[in-house]
Amino acid sequence: MSFEKYQTESLSKATLLKNNASNFLQNIESTFQQHFSIVKMSEAGRSYQTQELLQKNPVVIAALSASQDAVMQALDDFSNIEDYVTLHVPKMEDGNNFGVTVQLEALKQVQNSAEGLSKSLDELAKYYTARADAMDKLQLASENSSETKKEENDGKETKTTLTKETKMSC
Repeated sequence: MSFEKYQTESLSKATLLKNNASNFLQNIESTFQQHFSIVKMSEAGRSYQTQELLQKNPVVIAALSASQDAVMQALDDFSNIEDYVTLHVPKMEDGNNFGVTVQLEALKQVQNSAEGLSKSLDELAKYYTARADAMDKLQLASENSSETKKEENDGKETKTTLTKETKMSC
């Protein structure tokens, strides 16, 4: 693909982002309101009191998924903006390079924002590890069961062996 084609494609993507920016922000705002509507810590505490300790919390998991989706979309948009700015920086000339300087500064801001979002995405993924570590530290009694079924066929008859194993830990 030629350089001009890349430039045209990046311009199309940037224009689409600009035209859809208000819809994107409205979607993020409604998602935020849907998943993070509790404003007082006491309300949050009451809403989680009914949860079983070992059960997944569907509210947290839905909020985590929605947050990850929003961050991934924003990272994709930042990538498209970065491509656009990079491909449309004019040549540096003697004197009067103010426009170039502004574009390079804008590019730096986009890159810094994308880096921050990427780190946030990594932190969101650590929720499951942190939860597992906390559950492990509680050393709650648990039961692990497994069942194995083995069939052997010697041509004349079929033998089936069923093995059940249950492990208890405290």
